[in-house]
Amino acid sequence: MRRFSTFLSLRAIPPRGLVKLNRKLLEIKGPDSAKFLNGLLTTKMLPTFEKKNLTTISASDLQALENSKMLGLTDEQMQTENWGILHEDETYDPDVPERLGIRRDGRYSMLLNSKGRVLSDLFVYPTPYTPNNGPKYLLEMAPKNFGQIQMMLKLHKLRAKIDISVANYNSWFYYDHSEEFDEFYDLLQSEYLNNRNSKSVEAASTWSKYLQDRLVNEEILTEADASQLQGFAIDDRAPCFGLKFVLPPESQLQNLEDIKVGHEVYDTLRTLVGISEISDFKSETLPFENNLDYMNGINYNKGCYVGQELTIRTFHSGVIRKRVMPIQLFRVGEPVSEELKLADEDLGLGQYTDLQLINTSKKNQDAEPQSSNPFGSKMRRDKKVGEIIRVQNNIGLAVVYVAEISRDNAPGNNEFPIVSRSSSEVAGKFIAKVHIPEWWPLEELEEEEEEEEKEHDD
Repeated sequence: MRRFSTFLSLRAIPPRGLVKLNRKLLEIKGPDSAKFLNGLLTTKMLPTFEKKNLTTISASDLQALENSKMLGLTDEQMQTENWGILHEDETYDPDVPERLGIRRDGRYSMLLNSKGRVLSDLFVYPTPYTPNNGPKYLLEMAPKNFGQIQMMLKLHKLRAKIDISVANYNSWFYYDHSEEFDEFYDLLQSEYLNNRNSKSVEAASTWSKYLQDRLVNEEILTEADASQLQGFAIDDRAPCFGLKFVLPPESQLQNLEDIKVGHEVYDTLRTLVGISEISDFKSETLPFENNLDYMNGINYNKGCYVGQELTIRTFHSGVIRKRVMPIQLFRVGEPVSEELKLADEDLGLGQYTDLQLINTSKKNQDAEPQSSNPFGSKMRRDKKVGEIIRVQNNIGLAVVYVAEISRDNAPGNNEFPIVSRSSSEVAGKFIAKVHIPEWWPLEELEEEEEEEEKEHDD
């Protein structure tokens, strides 16, 4: 896998930057905080063991039970101490009992509604980063659906011993595309944020202090800012994407003033690597469409949570028809580049909210049945490949049918005309080239394509 910095080295963006994100935060505190969030989020918040089969105990069940016991986290600790947050490695080797860890860095997750649709993508943090008395967490999310989410949490509270309130903090995103930062990023993950090193509440607290000191030594945070850190996370939705800090309003990271950039830079970065957020969507979306599984945001064995039934059924079926992928836009007749990069020119497509990608190839027309009109003639039917959900100058994000995309991105492949359902000004003038992100696990994508073909044949 190539590093994030190498395949963005030629982009028209600053190589290092700090972005103040447009985010809302909720604080959940009280003895039942972790249990409450475990019933709502797609990630696992409790080290509980869920048997897959009620009548038998498999070797993997025994291993999972042993992994949970190794943490030594008691129910009393979870209810009375600011113990941290559970981390896990979904690609772990069953023979190596190092899957679970207790740490203090935040995690990416999603909040779904009862129908399994995404209410919000979010980060959840134990707070503050240096622990104090009592369990407490922050949920950081985009403003979209914030009021609805507040109401949902209050409805699910029932008799849970928690308090829910709006938190007045700022969320910051820091990135650096230098080779030196790549090495630092690897160091954070291999030593400071490693489940093998952090399997107790005490270890989590110790490593959080080490990490704060290291961030100060690297001159990313000042000692004053580090002491007020409310939440920290590696944004691992894509390799080496960046770091996240949650700080009170008085902490403005003045030491990084000269590298502060606008929110559009953050949006450009995530668009180039194929990271979607709830703010990109005008209608409902599903978690796997947003690549939740590829971005370390779901646990398949945690037990019940809101929206779990459809999500797990989709996972076990092996059929994920659509996924968000990055696209590059071109005028018809222009040379189509194989490299995804941002241009200064705005093609003007951002004004449309109903852009679609279609397949007009003769092969597709021969395969698709044509409908007849009342006059007896055949009507041409172009196959829909996907919908564009975000446009920024000449790049964007689209929800596309996986089966329509080739892993071979050679010239001529994955290039589709763009149409608008509400305007004739688009058709015949623009095309989009779809890119499969380089950080995706392609073996899983191959399995999805095979399952899709089997279902189509049946």
